[in-house]
Amino acid sequence: MNTWSGCRVILLLLLSIGSVGCGKVELYSNLPEKDANEMMAILMQSGVSCAKAPGEEGTWNLKVAESDFAGSVATLSQAGYPRQSFENLGQVFQKSGLISSPLEEKNRLRHALQQELCNTLSRISGVKTVDVHIDVPDVNPFGDTSKPPSAAVSITHAPTADLQPRLLDIQEIVVATVEGLDLEHVKVIFSEAKDPFSKTLGKVRNERTEGDTYKLLGVEVEKQSLPMALVYLAGIAIAVVLATLVSRQILAQALTQGSSRGSKVES
Repeated sequence: MNTWSGCRVILLLLLSIGSVGCGKVELYSNLPEKDANEMMAILMQSGVSCAKAPGEEGTWNLKVAESDFAGSVATLSQAGYPRQSFENLGQVFQKSGLISSPLEEKNRLRHALQQELCNTLSRISGVKTVDVHIDVPDVNPFGDTSKPPSAAVSITHAPTADLQPRLLDIQEIVVATVEGLDLEHVKVIFSEAKDPFSKTLGKVRNERTEGDTYKLLGVEVEKQSLPMALVYLAGIAIAVVLATLVSRQILAQALTQGSSRGSKVES
């Protein structure tokens, strides 16, 4: 391997090490492990290098290169990530040591049911966000006819998803969760999600200007990494020069010692 090829290999290694240790920014934090893994898989399939780091209380943080930040957010948004987070019954009814009034207990139960329904409906393919509102009137103590329970469900979905055929399924899920609720009192509204990101990751990469990258020894280097690459290259050049000088000095000393020994033998 000649000196030029050796410098090129070393530059590639140094740039790889530098890209791992530097330039990573936090994309999302405090994610459940399942969501973090799925988001990593989506980004990796899109050609994005990403890393997962431990977060708080068993959660995970996702990091990508700064140059891939905008494209990563757009790609994950189009895939419906990050997902909405909801409370479950156990979280809503945590023991606090305080005695709740009947009204507080009723409101907490309604909130818990709404959260559970949102969590269930959000798992339907194509669903991006879900909001559920339940109205369960108080029982009339005088026995008169009271207002029946009702529910309203608002779902935003991906532009490619058609959820209208799932309308009856959604209504039945809500009816099965809320006691005394009838299908006719479940209102479901579908709306298409408007993606704020008009560029996919591939388009973002393709639309970079020519001034965004440079080539050093045949290696493509991004503009923000250029100063670090120049420092590495300068270090390599200095090391090569020093190694050459040292090797020449050693060779000269060896030749001198060899000639002196030859002179002694002749004498």
